[in-house]
Amino acid sequence: MEKVIRRMAADFEEELAEVKAKAAAEREEIATQLQAEKAAHAETLLAGEVAAAEATAAMVAMQQELEAVRSQLVAAKQEMADKDKAAADMAQMHDTMKSEATEAAAKAAKALTTVLAWGSGSVAAERSGSALLPTLPTPV
Repeated sequence: MEKVIRRMAADFEEELAEVKAKAAAEREEIATQLQAEKAAHAETLLAGEVAAAEATAAMVAMQQELEAVRSQLVAAKQEMADKDKAAADMAQMHDTMKSEATEAAAKAAKALTTVLAWGSGSVAAERSGSALLPTLPTPV
């Protein structure tokens, strides 16, 4: 019986060693898988961080571009306002010049009428011998 017990103990120890070896191999496999998953997770995190950095850089570039477009829009609006004001000023100046030209034409017409009237009076006075201005000899 002692022999049987020893044999059973040896079988048990042999089985226990096999189970321990199998457990160690499984632990090693699990540790290897865990390391691979950790590495894959780290790569995923790194790729995410790179993508986030690229997105941030793209967003900054787009914001700068948007600011440039806004500045151009403000400049274009100012230019349009300046041109509108210049056009209004030019129209006002045109109206003023037109009024002044009309007024000058009226004055010129009045002056011409006066000169013609004076000239008619001079001819009549000359014929009567009472000319105010000396008469020039007529060229022959």
